[in-house]
Amino acid sequence: MVRELDPRLLRIAGWQCERLQVVHESFRAPSVVVSPRDSVVVMAVITSDDGSVVAMAQQSADPQQFCVVSPKGFVRMTVACGGHIAEAAGQGCRLQYLNSIEPGGYIPKAVVRTTLPDRAMTVAKTRNVVTM
Repeated sequence: MVRELDPRLLRIAGWQCERLQVVHESFRAPSVVVSPRDSVVVMAVITSDDGSVVAMAQQSADPQQFCVVSPKGFVRMTVACGGHIAEAAGQGCRLQYLNSIEPGGYIPKAVVRTTLPDRAMTVAKTRNVVTM
């Protein structure tokens, strides 16, 4: 985390902002032919007024505004929108996942194809962690 922001800065009718942060994330690519990536995002955790829905959303922030420099050799990616929504449903919950990014550089098609199954199973992996 880079900076904690005042949750009162985010106002959405019918929702309460529980947490608002600027986060710097970085990760190594799944292949040596792809440069490692990083991003600077504003992350919000919000809860519906009735408590039945919790959402975590991220969107890229201006890294210069928060004095964040990419580590040497990293490529900055842009998060257009990303997050999870958990909603009460019967005895359990319904989990939705959205992620729209611009990777900020070339990624070979073979690497993209290799990572597709893992990305497709993100919700299932989250469900398994939550139900443990």
